[in-house]
Amino acid sequence: MNHKGITVIELLIYMSLFILISLFIGKQFKLLTNNYSAGKRIARQQTDMRDVLELMVREIRNTGLKASFTGGEITRVKDISKAEEVIIAAGTDSSSFIHKEQISGEFCDALTIKKIRLGTAGEYKCTDKIDYYVDGTTLRCALKTTEKKTDSTNYVMAEQVYGLQFHYGIIKKDSLIYKDDPINPNNWTVASGTGNKTATGTNEITLTFSGATTGALKCNTRRTVKGNCTYAVHLKMFAGSSFLKQIDSLRFAFKNNTTYYGAETFKPHSSDMWITVNTIAGGSADMLLEYDVNAAGFIKITGAEVYWSEDSAYTWMENPTAAADKKNVGAIKVFILMRSAGSGTTVSPTSINVGGLVFSPPTGHYVWRVHEEIIEVPNNGVF
Repeated sequence: MNHKGITVIELLIYMSLFILISLFIGKQFKLLTNNYSAGKRIARQQTDMRDVLELMVREIRNTGLKASFTGGEITRVKDISKAEEVIIAAGTDSSSFIHKEQISGEFCDALTIKKIRLGTAGEYKCTDKIDYYVDGTTLRCALKTTEKKTDSTNYVMAEQVYGLQFHYGIIKKDSLIYKDDPINPNNWTVASGTGNKTATGTNEITLTFSGATTGALKCNTRRTVKGNCTYAVHLKMFAGSSFLKQIDSLRFAFKNNTTYYGAETFKPHSSDMWITVNTIAGGSADMLLEYDVNAAGFIKITGAEVYWSEDSAYTWMENPTAAADKKNVGAIKVFILMRSAGSGTTVSPTSINVGGLVFSPPTGHYVWRVHEEIIEVPNNGVF
């Protein structure tokens, strides 16, 4: 055993080894810390944007006109830009949204959605307008309503937003699976409940009700539908003006015996309507127009079409301006470009695609991410 201790050379070797090991451990610890920080920033960014998109999905999907129509005009409702009640005619712009192209720089559009809120008895309550836009790098939401006299409520949805794009899905005509326009009365039968179906014309069906009732008008031809898909239903129909308020609800459904493959409840708001039906199962199914009415009256139907309307069945446009295109918008695609709040070791990419536009981010060590969401708009109606 050596009792003389260690030499200076041995001490230097030990110190060198200790320094090398410390540097290695320190480098690994720093790398681990940076990765944790970057992961935390990405997770926070994803959580924030998920909350934002959930809010936008809920609001945009509920857009639309859910008031009653009398012939070519809506019953009296308040125009949001005026204090008095006005008649809103079925004009050329048959849509529930206003698109503004590149309202804040090259990469930021703005979107205004419009919707009517009804009371529990189906009566008109107020009209809401909701604006989504980017102010600098802040994504904001502004609510304007005829319910209150104040102009608007404006709040921050997200920070560090550098791009906001909206694309609009136009329902393609080559996805047609059923066409009965003009309608043939022989193709439909009252299948359940009470209600008298009469053919008042060669291409018309009139459902008359002697009082409060529920029931269904069934198409005599079954169709095979796919599960977890979206179908766009085009209905041409109107009701007597005094009867509109007595219609509790209508529902278009795909049904196999007692099993619903998909259904969508709606209020009759136009003589020319589009309804979106999402299916949860697939198979051979009856197509039903179910009704729930509170008093005597009638509904007249002149046309019906059904389209298979998944993402691939849309024609996507950045800014539809033609009335026919806006009227047939069945979905809105949202692109949001967001940057992390803090910097790290990640080098910013040289270019990022935001809804077809190429964005060149400023230099720096930031995390950039494009969030994309497709939102169905089943109630896109006339305003």
